[in-house]
Amino acid sequence: MIVDQHTSFGETLRRMDRHQRSITLIVDEHNRLSGILTDGDIRKAILSGITPEESVQKAMNRNYFCLKSGYADGEMIRIMKENGIYHLPIVDEHRRLIGVVFQQTFIQQKILLSPIVIMAGGLGSRLFPLTRDTPKPLLEVSGKPMIIHILEKFRDEGARDFFICVNYKSTMIEEHLGDGSAYRININYIKETEKLGTAGALSLLPEMSAPFFVANADVMTSINLRAMYQFHIDNEAALTMAIKKNQKNVPFGTVTLEHNRIVDLSEKPSIVYYLNAGIYIIDHHCLKEIPTNRLYHMTDFVTHLLSRNEKITGYLINGPWTDIGQFKDYLECNWERASSGHSAESIGNLYRDAVRIPHP
Repeated sequence: MIVDQHTSFGETLRRMDRHQRSITLIVDEHNRLSGILTDGDIRKAILSGITPEESVQKAMNRNYFCLKSGYADGEMIRIMKENGIYHLPIVDEHRRLIGVVFQQTFIQQKILLSPIVIMAGGLGSRLFPLTRDTPKPLLEVSGKPMIIHILEKFRDEGARDFFICVNYKSTMIEEHLGDGSAYRININYIKETEKLGTAGALSLLPEMSAPFFVANADVMTSINLRAMYQFHIDNEAALTMAIKKNQKNVPFGTVTLEHNRIVDLSEKPSIVYYLNAGIYIIDHHCLKEIPTNRLYHMTDFVTHLLSRNEKITGYLINGPWTDIGQFKDYLECNWERASSGHSAESIGNLYRDAVRIPHP
């Protein structure tokens, strides 16, 4: 419910009772939010001796918590839980009221609260010459660095605390992202003094107390991260790997051979296989299995866990997924998003500029 700041305290209470509202938003003549009035504020005002004839301004809470527009649902839920609030006013840059969000609206909606580890230390050699002067995570897709897309994807589902593993041109990444406050998150950097591989870098993490995400900094996907986390918990897995189904049509007939004898013939079959999508959830107890100070790839880590009969599960990505590993992938990814800010001409210039840069 919204009332003008010149409304009397008594009239405000009558309206709240009539409309059965637990919060009232008080605005000025320009629709700017001046304060809020909740049940707790009403009790305080009555105890202080306010009379019904006095202005509601005398009773309202001026130190209210609000947000500007642009926050995703998961982030708003996390903020409300962290601050112990049930109503969240939304305002514009001039503090004009846009609306209010109620925590009860999201009562069934879960959010990500686990730490997120982003692997951003690679050389990006397959994308050279683009990565000669710019680390791969800072290459732009749709007008902003690909690592920002990943950070915002996790943030919008509720995540706040990030560890970014850096090595190649790490200073550029740290200077660009800072402590994360510009993106409404917290960032800590894990610095590799030498190449340790995806799994090896995890040995540098502080002690974890719950399962956590690990994601490559070059993966663009619409995966439901909360659903993946719940899948991991429900299956009581040691490690869950996001996987993407792929199908390849073979343009020739194929045969199955056993001891030089053909036992089966297939005409132009379709082969179905699953790709490692570069996103993992790892149970914290697995960290002790990672050796320190040596190169250790994720394939080594998964193979080791399997040898110990640990449960490894695969979470299928049904939506779009792109691994920007090679120049053609990067070019295609930007081309597909040309309508979001990249013109065909700019993509063409990107290609021409890249092929003109000499390899060292």
